[in-house]
Amino acid sequence: YSNLTMIVGQSESLVAIVAPNNAADTTITWLSGNTSVATVNNGLVTSVASGVTLITAISNSGKCTATCSITVSYTDELYFTMGSANTITFYNSAGGNEIAIPPVINGNPVLHIGREAFNNKNLTYVVIPTGIQTIGEDAFRINSLDAISIPDSVVSIESCAFTQNQIKTLKIGSSVTKIGHNAFGGNKLKTVIIPNSVTTIEDFAFEGNSLENLTLGDNVT
Repeated sequence: YSNLTMIVGQSESLVAIVAPNNAADTTITWLSGNTSVATVNNGLVTSVASGVTLITAISNSGKCTATCSITVSYTDELYFTMGSANTITFYNSAGGNEIAIPPVINGNPVLHIGREAFNNKNLTYVVIPTGIQTIGEDAFRINSLDAISIPDSVVSIESCAFTQNQIKTLKIGSSVTKIGHNAFGGNKLKTVIIPNSVTTIEDFAFEGNSLENLTLGDNVT
């Protein structure tokens, strides 16, 4: 690539080759011009936040360099419908099945994900931005998500919010106090860590998984 467009949170691999392949030293050093936009580790670029940065590959001799311009953005806000109280109420699946929810839509901060907003949209990847406070009933139900990271700003995950996905990896943010009925039911979780902030876990919250390791926080009642 000489130019690459990514959404927030994605990773892509870049390859740089030192010629000839029998050169004495084929070591390559990778650098990001702005690590707040994207980082790079042995050619693996991970997008962090919206913006533009330049990834540079430098041969160990310093005589050869190659660059790739990285543009990172959130999914275009035109695909999201905002209702009252700073709540996303609908997502138009024309925006794709790999999305990064923008933290601001129409100049207003996004604070809540409404009931069924992303229900049955064939999603395979989603970034939930910091700033979201509640995730509503059935919000992401019936998709193909395999990993979810709940930001530390979220305080409530409502009933069936992520049920019927393919979730294998789950990170629950440190401010969540409530996990609703069947919130993560019907997934592929084996390990779940419940943070100390959680006080309420409703019935069947993790039903239909294959849990092998469950760590409960100190304040679950």
